[in-house]
Amino acid sequence: MTKPPKHSIQVKVWQLRELWGWSQADLATAVGVSVPYLCLIEKGRVLPSLRLLGAIAEALGIHVAALLEMSALRAPIHPRRRRARA
Repeated sequence: MTKPPKHSIQVKVWQLRELWGWSQADLATAVGVSVPYLCLIEKGRVLPSLRLLGAIAEALGIHVAALLEMSALRAPIHPRRRRARA
């Protein structure tokens, strides 16, 4: 398994939780999920719903956009080819 990107949601959740000095149990309780489920989120095995991401962001004192920013895989963007006019 490859290492998750440094900007992935799971890494951000883990880093912010550690920054606040919270245990997984502290954050799990604050957002209403089980510790094993939060562990799965931090390991990147499950992707939380937007509602749960909002609760995590609120508990960590940040905007949900900060968790989502740069989290999606970036596919190369290719300009559309213009159709040749006949």
